[in-house]
Amino acid sequence: MGSSGMPSPDGLIRTYYAANAAKLYADANIIIALPSDTFEVNNNYKIIRNELVLHGVDSSRVEFESEGTSTYTQARNISNRFKQVKDTLNLIIITSPEHLYRSILTFRKFGFNQVGGKASFEKNLSNNLLTLKDSDPDKTKLTLSLRYNMWNYLKYEIIVLREYCALSYYKLKGWI
Repeated sequence: MGSSGMPSPDGLIRTYYAANAAKLYADANIIIALPSDTFEVNNNYKIIRNELVLHGVDSSRVEFESEGTSTYTQARNISNRFKQVKDTLNLIIITSPEHLYRSILTFRKFGFNQVGGKASFEKNLSNNLLTLKDSDPDKTKLTLSLRYNMWNYLKYEIIVLREYCALSYYKLKGWI
């Protein structure tokens, strides 16, 4: 699940995790769910499927959820596909870290009892690179620390606040 499209860093890392999960669970179907209002959504589906195939996933295992415009509508549409067996299915959701909790709660609300997830994390810069040491005469590491950490942490705060708002909205609507 995700809306960043392909190719993008987020889309590529999600596809990588999905390919690894597909290898681990060789009989599982893979459902690619992107918001239907995403620009060039059909092209994104093809690119993601092709990337999965490059990682050794049989293309016949890949399905698309292209009608939903939110996590709620995507979960509803996927739930409708598996009405008879959804309470017995094991479901792994691969999405961004901040979106995982809401996704799991939403799928559980639709009757999927065995739902787990895998957050697709980015790789952070090492702490050694960002730690200022007395042996650094020109203070370049301080500059790096301010440049990367301060703005990244501000970005994370905004992402977390956005997700709290989304969780509150979903709760008020009765979707989780």
